Amino acid sequence: MEATLKKYKDVFQPGLGHSRPVPFAKKQRAEEELDRLVANGVITPVKHSDWAAPVVLVDKANGEMRICADYSTRLNAALKIDQYPLPRFEDVFEALNGATVFASLDMKDAYLQCELDDDSKRLMTINTHRGLFKYNRLPFGVASAPAAFQLVMDAMLAGQRRAAAYLDDVVLAGKDEDELLKVIDDVLHRFSEYGLRLRRDKCQFFEKRIKFLGFVIDAAGRHPNPEKISAIKEMPAPRDITQLRAFLGLINFYGSFIPQMSTRTAHLNALLRKDQQWQWTKQAEQEFNSLKKTLTAETLLTHYTPDLPIVVAANASEYGIGGVLLHRMADGSERPIAYVSKALTAAQKNYPQIQKEAL
Repeated sequence: MEATLKKYKDVFQPGLGHSRPVPFAKKQRAEEELDRLVANGVITPVKHSDWAAPVVLVDKANGEMRICADYSTRLNAALKIDQYPLPRFEDVFEALNGATVFASLDMKDAYLQCELDDDSKRLMTINTHRGLFKYNRLPFGVASAPAAFQLVMDAMLAGQRRAAAYLDDVVLAGKDEDELLKVIDDVLHRFSEYGLRLRRDKCQFFEKRIKFLGFVIDAAGRHPNPEKISAIKEMPAPRDITQLRAFLGLINFYGSFIPQMSTRTAHLNALLRKDQQWQWTKQAEQEFNSLKKTLTAETLLTHYTPDLPIVVAANASEYGIGGVLLHRMADGSERPIAYVSKALTAAQKNYPQIQKEAL
């Protein structure tokens, strides 16, 4: 009995529970989306299931509605998650080295293009205002879905060094239009062989600049996405630790663009310590404004090119150590590939300067 009670501990949480009815304003679109999913064989009505997750209705930017299952209620806790890793950004951007022209591919309902086996279908049941439906395709919200989908994409693109995928974001690159055309032909052939579909109206071909994974990519390298950094620049000074964490999270995303970031966030990070009372100081204000000023649409990290010489520069301050990896270009100039930094521990802060430099 104790095991059963523990299994359903959410039922016994304090406070009032609530059902999840469909809002009247969304009911018609929810009906249309359910009809579309049934017509395409994505879901099938069932009369009974030992597993049934509630649904969440998500409005998409294009006005469409996505029906997502909230598998956090039961299924995700019971799953043994595949440990297939998502690629690092550095691995994805390797495909762009030396490229001058790009393409991006957009998949329609990407996860739903992967079919489930019969045992999995039984588990992927949703409870809607029209009754129970089982998923025949991989739905959003399942904890193991990203790893399973990434495995499919990596297998499909294996051996094509000028193409990379981060989940359903796919980028292709070429040193010129002729090379890119060959890459496009090869990758589209692979999509056809795997039976996967793309949205033609959302795909981009032979572009000099594309947006990919929160960055703008061109022949010169990577830039921060202006839309992302405008949100950072417009942020008011944090009033508490929660707002400060949100700001630092956005800054850390673009950390490879910021020299000596550990030093330049020392007073901000100090405010996160448990033994530190919240007090927005002049030094914290200066760091906050300096970080926002550093990130601009003109900030650039050049693509790594194996044929170019490498320069490594490192430095140390009283708060952290930092380094920059650079390319020496043909004209003798040096361009950054990436910045790295690390805050010093309490013990390391006591090192003499020469040992900090050695570290």
